[in-house]
Amino acid sequence: MRFPRDSYTSTERKIFQIGGPATPASLVHSYLDLKAACALANHGFGRLPRVKTRAIIEAIARLRRIQPGSRKWHSTFTIGGYQPGAGTALNMNVNEAIALLAGLEPNDDVNASQSSNDTYPTAVRIAALRLIPSLETALDDCINRLNTLARKQRGILKPGRTHLQDAVPIDLSEQWLSHARTLEKCARWIHVAATGLRELPLGGTAVGTGTNAPRGFRRAAIAELARITGMRGLRPAIQGLELQASHLDLAALAGSLELLAVSLLRIGSDLRLQASGPRTGLGELKLPELLPGSSIMPGKINPGALECLHQFSLDAIALATQARWAESMGQFELNVMLPAFGPGLIHQLEAWPRALRLLSERVLAGVRIDRKRMSQRVRDSEQWATLLTPRHGYAQVASWVRQARAAGMSFMDWLSREKPEISAEILPGSGETRKPASPERKRKRSEHQQKNR
Repeated sequence: MRFPRDSYTSTERKIFQIGGPATPASLVHSYLDLKAACALANHGFGRLPRVKTRAIIEAIARLRRIQPGSRKWHSTFTIGGYQPGAGTALNMNVNEAIALLAGLEPNDDVNASQSSNDTYPTAVRIAALRLIPSLETALDDCINRLNTLARKQRGILKPGRTHLQDAVPIDLSEQWLSHARTLEKCARWIHVAATGLRELPLGGTAVGTGTNAPRGFRRAAIAELARITGMRGLRPAIQGLELQASHLDLAALAGSLELLAVSLLRIGSDLRLQASGPRTGLGELKLPELLPGSSIMPGKINPGALECLHQFSLDAIALATQARWAESMGQFELNVMLPAFGPGLIHQLEAWPRALRLLSERVLAGVRIDRKRMSQRVRDSEQWATLLTPRHGYAQVASWVRQARAAGMSFMDWLSREKPEISAEILPGSGETRKPASPERKRKRSEHQQKNR
């Protein structure tokens, strides 16, 4: 599409050439839906005649048919990367693209009863709401995979570790259940953050008061937008200025994604350590072998899927930091910094389902246990000793641990050799100890053995 030389889009393209990521197609499509809703609402209030309304709707339909990423797409929607504040550049890019196809005025007709200040944050919110269900579905799949692993591996002991040192052995299912519970919390936080996005600033125009829009335009335009998008629960802002002076709801969504990223970094780090090796690491878990890990070391297989997920998670953490700073930089009746993180948030939401499917389908679905090595690690753990402290006291058991170390033996092997009667108190595989026999029980056992002789 060729924009006039004096158009806002052409001027912006000449001046702001820093670059950066392109505007997400889902954000552009949300803007087009918003423009259609506003045109229909304006027609209902007599602000646009039927012929102009129809021309706008038809132009939007033509623009929606352009393939994202194609040469025509990039020549039409040219705004991306770093741009003037408040989303004016993208709003005018969309206005002028529609106006060129419809033969109308971009400001007086396409942008009637609107401003960049209320339409841009509305478009970001709508784009985010469209993408969140796919993220939630992928996250639920990860949770289900973890719960399945917990069911299948219940009863298998693993070495406990705290401070990267031996701790009390635990059932392997507890590890998977812990990870699942963490992701369930993340899913809840994302859902709560998404709920706030259904409150829209559309119709507030420049400063949230609705100046230059007909009375009732907010509700009418949002009702049309809900009909076009099929979204339920869309509603006008409770306080018009607040959603233009602040983008806290969107920053909260970025923050909830940061918490998910942080959680995945921790979970992924545990899996990488447990699968480290194959000879010189822990080697208790075996991850799927997806591709060669080295261009020089033959046979090497790295945990590439988890490494990729970690890099993506770092990007999510960076975006949340950007969102917090952008939110803090609003002044008076407008926060102009939403373009600093709004498009990045949409890019993140587009990518999160793929990242989570990578974890679910390429890691969790194929993770296996090296039972022999895990069993040996459990046997070698020093902290079977913890089970003996209630009966024998901390100081006494600690001295046995030190003696086992000095002998160069595992605690269980040393205990079996030096204190077999105490070793028998521990029930390997259960994490419990036998109750010592009472004097009466010992007497009856002795009499029974003598009688059998």
